[in-house]
Amino acid sequence: MLAIPNSYVIEKLTSIENSKDLSDFLNISRIKYLAPGDARNIQINNCDLTWSYGVLEHIPKQILESILIEFFRISAKNTIHYHAIGTHDHFNSQGLGNCVNFLRYSEFKWKLIAGNRFAYHNRLRRKDYKEMLNNSGFKILYEYSLIQDSDIEILKTMRIDKKFKNYSIEDLACAEFDILIQTEKK
Repeated sequence: MLAIPNSYVIEKLTSIENSKDLSDFLNISRIKYLAPGDARNIQINNCDLTWSYGVLEHIPKQILESILIEFFRISAKNTIHYHAIGTHDHFNSQGLGNCVNFLRYSEFKWKLIAGNRFAYHNRLRRKDYKEMLNNSGFKILYEYSLIQDSDIEILKTMRIDKKFKNYSIEDLACAEFDILIQTEKK
């Protein structure tokens, strides 16, 4: 592992703290802000870090698969990627009291409810994300799953759509999935 001298870190943090504006901050931090844009075609190479929070669950599976391939392509050797994925029903705060209610709906009904650009949720489960990441060449370093006992109890009696019949009860009940992965390139 590369040891970074404390003086370098202090100097870098001081520079960041004294940045004049957003452009200066991004330049000092070596951050390339590319928005709006298409994450399936990123115009950089040798990326050191990708990070998302509450984003991947709002991308259709086919597009997400392409994005993961692109993340792998642009990555430097041993790039770290962190993604916090909200695998829960995002309408749970509307009085339903659980994070699994959306698993009862057929694809047709779900598209009527949330098949738009404002409320879209792909309903992919933890197992799906792990499979896509493995297929894209990433090594999983760490994962965290938030699974609430109350959602497991609800799933034991709730009718779920046939699309979800081959998932474990833990994958269905997973409300949040955080994953740290690494690009292993030779």
